[in-house]
Amino acid sequence: MSSLEAKIVVLGSQGVGKTSLVERFCKGSFNPSQITSTVGASFMTKRVVDGDSDTTVRLQIWDTGALAS
Repeated sequence: MSSLEAKIVVLGSQGVGKTSLVERFCKGSFNPSQITSTVGASFMTKRVVDGDSDTTVRLQIWDTGALAS
């Protein structure tokens, strides 16, 4: 089994759901009452396996604070 590492950066305006998207993907659940505004950046990791190539990919997903316009 081979393995890879990839980084994903989620960008967007304030309040569009960047943190919600990252939490749902990484944790498999979402609780809107626990979401606070992201200051700066944070990241979560998730391992996914490509069954066709038997490759494990470790995703490092960066959640950024709101972008200035």
